[in-house]
Amino acid sequence: MDTNVIALLEKIKKQAILCQYVYIFGAGFRAKVLTGILLSEIKDVSFYSAVITNKKRTSVDFCWDIPVVELQEIETPNEDTFFIIGTVEAYVKEICMELEASGYTNYIHIAEEEFQRLKSRYVSKRYEEIFQADVLKGKADETVKVISPITKIYMVKSEMDKEVIDPKKCSGMISIQGGSALSGRKIAELRDDTGINISERNRQWNEFTVIYWLWKHAVMDSEYIGLCHYRRIFDADKVENRIKKETPDVILAEPEVLFPSIEAHYCSLHYEEDFSLMKKILRLRYPEYYTFAERYFSQELFIPYNMIIARNTVFAEYAEWIFPLLEEIELQWRPHGDAYEDRAVAFLGEWLTGVYFLYHRNRLKILYSKIRLLETR
Repeated sequence: MDTNVIALLEKIKKQAILCQYVYIFGAGFRAKVLTGILLSEIKDVSFYSAVITNKKRTSVDFCWDIPVVELQEIETPNEDTFFIIGTVEAYVKEICMELEASGYTNYIHIAEEEFQRLKSRYVSKRYEEIFQADVLKGKADETVKVISPITKIYMVKSEMDKEVIDPKKCSGMISIQGGSALSGRKIAELRDDTGINISERNRQWNEFTVIYWLWKHAVMDSEYIGLCHYRRIFDADKVENRIKKETPDVILAEPEVLFPSIEAHYCSLHYEEDFSLMKKILRLRYPEYYTFAERYFSQELFIPYNMIIARNTVFAEYAEWIFPLLEEIELQWRPHGDAYEDRAVAFLGEWLTGVYFLYHRNRLKILYSKIRLLETR
């Protein structure tokens, strides 16, 4: 148990109990997640409202049944008021100045490290409740730097990538160009448009064109095969040692928290009819997975990014399962005329990846790894 997290929760609870009016400052994604975690952890404290500076300039992504108000609308006495600042670090200094200018001095900011600890604690508890398994026992905490001869990690790159400021952090990974059939530039030695491939579908399929190529051409080149992105890598310094020591079947990205549910989150950002189409096809093609999928989609723990390190046989089984689904989705799906939303096959595939591996959680030994986001310019 993380004593720092317990101490933070006790501090928040103590302050909140003393005040009649408790506000969460922020109504974006981070504040939404923090609010859900605190509502779960501190049962006898409720939030009066979420607070933002300006409704016209602020993007609201909130799902809790509390009002969202502007700071200037609040008239509660300072001595009875407590603010929990849930925004990212970049806005905190300005928010503190605005609070104090409005006469409010009782506030606390949840720093990023504290937020991540709170989230990890929440994920551990909910994972056990939902999936009857302990996520912490399967957590890979270090960073992939040295690749074992039995493990190959492929990094997906494209001509539209931003420049990574410190490319040394990617050393040891094998670059492969995604969507190379659509590009006149060569940015990696390996390309996904050689041999049997679906490279020309990259605008809709994203990294799945690389997953397909690896399945057809490289899956048996090593005992373990992995995939990461040009700016997202597994935070796993000793993942090679963990593979040797614990012999997992698969390593996935640590679950993300998407309130109120991962289906609702998808439908709030993308087209609901696309998600409905995916569920329909899943029910028809793999009815044994469908019941579990409904359960997975209705809760808030999401396996993100399509980043995996898996035994070659497990990687192949996953590919054999998911590509017929994606093919069928593409056949029945209709483009929306928007370059971003027309990546729907890739988005839906990411949601299906979690369905596949968690459906097999009792058969496969699954480890989880934090993901490092590399700085770009």
